Amino acid sequence: MSEFSLDSISFARRIRNSARDRRLAAMHEAGHIVIAWHLKIPTMWAEIRKIEPQDYTEKEWVGSVQPLVEGVEASKRMMVAVAGMVAEACWKREPFGELYDRLEMSPESMSLPDWEMSGCCPGEPTEEFWDATEHIFELLNRPCGRLWNSLSKQARLLIVNSRFGAAPSGDNEASGFAP
Repeated sequence: MSEFSLDSISFARRIRNSARDRRLAAMHEAGHIVIAWHLKIPTMWAEIRKIEPQDYTEKEWVGSVQPLVEGVEASKRMMVAVAGMVAEACWKREPFGELYDRLEMSPESMSLPDWEMSGCCPGEPTEEFWDATEHIFELLNRPCGRLWNSLSKQARLLIVNSRFGAAPSGDNEASGFAP
C-alpha cells in the first residue's frame, strides 16, 4: 500500500498554485516597473506579498507598485498601466489575440487601480489603450521583446525580496533593478 494520499496531492497542488501565484504577481509588478523605467518614470516602491485567501478561488500572492505618474503625459501613464497585465500574458506565452479577447470578455482581469491609471473606465478601452497594449506586448514578449530579460530579472528580485521579508523596494536604483 502506498503512503501517498489524496491529502498529499491536495497539498502538492496548493504549493504549485502558490508558487504560480507568486510568479504571476512578481511578473505583473515587474511589468509596471520595467516599463516605467523604460519611459524614465521613477517608482517609489514595489512589492509582492502573501495574503490569506478567503477561499480556494482567490490568489495567495498580490503585489503593488507606486510609479510617479502625476504630471506624466497620458500615453505614458497608459503604457505603465497596461504593463502588468501584459507582462502576465507574456509570461504565460499568451498570444496578443488571446489577451485582447480575455480583456474584452472579462474586464476585471485588469485591476481597478490599473484601469484608473490608464485613464479608461473598466471595460471601456479606447483605441489608444489597445495601441499602448500592443506596443508594450512587443517590448515584453518572450521570443523577441527587447525588455523580456529585464522583466525576468526584476520579477526574480521581487520574489527574492518577498522570501526574506524585505521592505518594499524603493526607486529603481535602490531596488537593485538592472535593465
